[in-house]
Amino acid sequence: MNVGLVIKFERTRQNIKLETLAKDICSTSHLSRIENGKSEPSDEIVALLLERLGISISGGEQEQLGIESFEERFEHIINLRDREGAEKFIFELLELIAKGRFNFRTRIDLELMVLRLQLVMSCLANDVLLELSPYFEMKHGLEPVQLFRIFQIEGMASYSNGDLKRCMVAFDKAIKQMEHISLSPFEEADFAYVSSVALMADGQKFEALEKAKQAFPYFQKIMAGRRVAECHIISGISYKNIGQLSKALQVFKLAEQICLQFGLHTFSGMLNQNIGDVYSTMGESESAISYFEKAVDQKEKPSDLMYSIFSLVKENERLENWDTVAHWVNKGTCLLTELSDVKKEYYATHFNVYQALCLNDKRIEEVLIAAVRTFRKIGHDKSWKDYARRLA
Repeated sequence: MNVGLVIKFERTRQNIKLETLAKDICSTSHLSRIENGKSEPSDEIVALLLERLGISISGGEQEQLGIESFEERFEHIINLRDREGAEKFIFELLELIAKGRFNFRTRIDLELMVLRLQLVMSCLANDVLLELSPYFEMKHGLEPVQLFRIFQIEGMASYSNGDLKRCMVAFDKAIKQMEHISLSPFEEADFAYVSSVALMADGQKFEALEKAKQAFPYFQKIMAGRRVAECHIISGISYKNIGQLSKALQVFKLAEQICLQFGLHTFSGMLNQNIGDVYSTMGESESAISYFEKAVDQKEKPSDLMYSIFSLVKENERLENWDTVAHWVNKGTCLLTELSDVKKEYYATHFNVYQALCLNDKRIEEVLIAAVRTFRKIGHDKSWKDYARRLA
């Protein structure tokens, strides 16, 4: 074990300056050399540094315990998205880590488990990224499999934080680490799935489909219903986006069956929305409306709910059901205050146009011009071009 690496890692984690840790123990330059493996410290100096850091690297009975004893439970919680189980397991792991009788590698492995479980609990992504920062400082002293896990967690937290660019960069780094390691079937499938989600958001439809297909066999083999449903949903969205509508509908229906079988009600709104999108693209407005209405009944988050409401607005306009369009515009307008400023501006601009259309308002030209300007400003090309065509 590299004691200098342990000291540097812990000092970085606790945000302690070199000079603060070294004061009255050794020189700052000597501590720097110890941390970088360029100087062999005496036992006395090591003891004093560890005491100041409040850690122990002594052996003991627990040090022989490997991470394998935790893996099955960890995987089960991840696959179920079991928030309650994650919270309990995190507490237990932190208690074990606090006893300080694990070797350095095992301690890092356990801490990375904690961070991954925090994502299951939907902890603030910024907090997870902040807790990762000491590992970035120490990456040259860590093993490839640990670096892989660090980059995967960074990518997932960045995605949750809305930073798709950082997510993709982190996932690329994780892929490079995969060249040097042999992952467990669970980790391979798990990373393939989270990559598929990011690739879909990045507009890489074919790549997202490929990753979802890679993840599917393992989750099907272990009968992880939730993960199988997730893979089907990503595959369905990919097929929808590349224009294979019949295939998309088939896969969404499979996902629907699995959700019913395993009682996965949280996916119902998303599935009905996507099935409605497929029927809308196929020109089957009545079927689309039926599924969008189901989605509205099953969604709770205002941003998700608003997406389905706006789908109903557009689909009823196709059928020239103006009273129904007005009904859904009013529903959506009431939800605006619960959205972020960006989404509020987006939907309010749309609703202004549809409200004017419903009322056959003479100000429709003025409203359309305002909509074109707004969507050009925020870079939403599809919307401003659509309203420009209406204006013309």
